[in-house]
Formats: sequence, C-alpha cells, structure tokens
Amino acid sequence: MKVQLNLAALFGVLLSWSVHADTKNITMELDAAQLQQLHLQVGVGQIKLSTANTDKIQLRVDVTGEKRWWFFSHKVGDIELTKQRDGSKLSLSIDKDNTKQDWQLTIPESLAVRIDLGVGQFFAEQFIADAFVDVSVGQVSANLDTTHYQKILLTAGVGNVQLKNAPKETKSERHLVGGTLELEGSGQASFEASVGVGDISIAHQ
Repeated sequence: MKVQLNLAALFGVLLSWSVHADTKNITMELDAAQLQQLHLQVGVGQIKLSTANTDKIQLRVDVTGEKRWWFFSHKVGDIELTKQRDGSKLSLSIDKDNTKQDWQLTIPESLAVRIDLGVGQFFAEQFIADAFVDVSVGQVSANLDTTHYQKILLTAGVGNVQLKNAPKETKSERHLVGGTLELEGSGQASFEASVGVGDISIAHQ
C-alpha cells in the first residue's frame, strides 16, 4: 500500500510539473502612436481582436506546448514574443513550433491589421479598423457595425461564407465547394477575410 501511495504521489508531482512547465502567459502594452499597421503571424491557435479609442496595443498570449507522450509536453518556458519594426509597421509572432497560441488584443481604431493564421479561429468584436485576415484552415467570425465599412469581402475556398443581418444587399457567388460574398457601403474601413478550408460568419450589429 505504501509503495502504491508513493507512486501515486510521484505521478501527481510529475503531472503537476508537466502542466506548469508547458504553459506560458505573456502580457504586454505597446505604444502604437507612430504605427499604421500591425501584422500578426500565428501557426496554430486562436486570435480575439477588438478596437478602442487608444494609442496603445494591449495583448495577452497564452502559449501551450503540444503533447508529446502521455503527459509530457513540449516546453515553452523559454519562448519570447518577437517584435519586428519596419517604419510604421509592427510585426508580432512567437517563433516556436509545436505550440498552440491564444491571442487577445485590443488595438487603436486607426491601426490597420493583417492576420496570418495557419490553423485555428479568428474572432473580432467591437472592432472598427482596416483588416485583412487569412486563415489556411479554420474559422473566421466577427460582430461588426457594417456601416463603418466601405468594403467587406469574404472568401472561402472550401466552406461557407455568410453575412447576417446585412443592412443592404450583398453580392455573393457560390461555387462547388466554396464561395465569396461582398458588401459595399458608405463607411471608411475595409474588412477582408479569406479561409482556405473552413467557414466565415460575420454578423451586423
């Protein structure tokens, strides 16, 4: 019985160690006063984006190592957020394979954003900005006040595209396995989303 208890205790320690060792949280606030474009590159994960009347970028990234064996995972304790500045453009990424990354960002309304996501989900809410979102495999969803937009263009190679509660007529084209949808308005911003395999769902709010 004592041996069994010791083994159970050892297993509990190892399991606790693996849980804490394969997860890292990064929080940061960046000055965006001189920026015009933000570029995010994410391999696998989820991105949640909103805008506010601010000149700061507020972000949180939760990085989890993928499972290798039964309870051991790739270590992520040494990862860092990579920041590359090119004039008025800022690129952010985490260059670590075998990880799942969950990003949450609030950015200025004046900051255009480009998202390149390999596999996962993108979601935007309370969002007013120029955006181009490209997801290879996954899903794009957003709640937008479409009156702020001059153009909304949605494209799915394999999957469905829809714009719910649109305040005016949309142009749509459906092919065998995918489709496109376009809305032209009187606003100033542009929202374009493309998914290779997956669905795009935008709701006018």
